[in-house]
Amino acid sequence: MILFVVNVKSGNGRGKRVWQTVEQELIRLGTQYAKIIETSPEAALRQAESRMKRGDIQAVAAVGGDGTLHSILPLGIFQGLPIGLIPCGSGNDTARAFGLPEAPLAALPSISRKR
Repeated sequence: MILFVVNVKSGNGRGKRVWQTVEQELIRLGTQYAKIIETSPEAALRQAESRMKRGDIQAVAAVGGDGTLHSILPLGIFQGLPIGLIPCGSGNDTARAFGLPEAPLAALPSISRKR
């Protein structure tokens, strides 16, 4: 199962719209996922840590900008999980630096393929 940590305020509200599109595609594909929707990195991290204690998370992905990604990096690294990003921040510097697609649905396949 993939855990998506969603920042609905990223990109001046773009995060909410992007998540709606991504979630529709996840449902269409039959992908098993869990989601955490928060407006602060601290709250999202606390929820993600709690959710990961169940042991069924195989990857973690940020839906947001650089701040959202950076908030989950330690958690993903500590757990030894693949980390993904659906970029929807205002700058998306990290996504650009890694050559990730800017279009949300174009970034999804690298995260949602079977693990």
